[in-house]
Amino acid sequence: YNRRYIIKRLNESEKRYQRNQSVFSIIICDIDLFKTVNDRYGHDCGDFALSSVAKLIYNCCRGQDVVARWGGEEFLILTPDSNKYGAQALAERIRKELESKTLQYGDISLKITMTFGVSEYSKCLGIEGTIRNADMALLHGKKHGSNQVVVF
Repeated sequence: YNRRYIIKRLNESEKRYQRNQSVFSIIICDIDLFKTVNDRYGHDCGDFALSSVAKLIYNCCRGQDVVARWGGEEFLILTPDSNKYGAQALAERIRKELESKTLQYGDISLKITMTFGVSEYSKCLGIEGTIRNADMALLHGKKHGSNQVVVF
């Protein structure tokens, strides 16, 4: 899905929270050193890597989770009925699965990792604040070694 779709789903989740306190969390994840893939192997290989990562993320998620491209090499995952610990567990599962894979593009073998930022929705933060927290967690993870899950 794209950014417009996920924003619509986030707003629906916020309304559901306001009605019955149905918890949800947000995960923002970013492919580590993705520019290197594009620069070294070209944009076709980069596109292959993006679509492969998207499929892997989708296959790790539950049926009610929503995965969307957030921008560039970033993805946002909406995890309904999941607190920050459940979302953290999902992000860690995705991280480990991706880390264990070698993507094959023709004769090019790619080892890809991702960094994840997790935040649980709260009424005082709202959607924008929750996204901002997940993004800050992601940036913290990037600054401190990448290939990790950080919860704010």
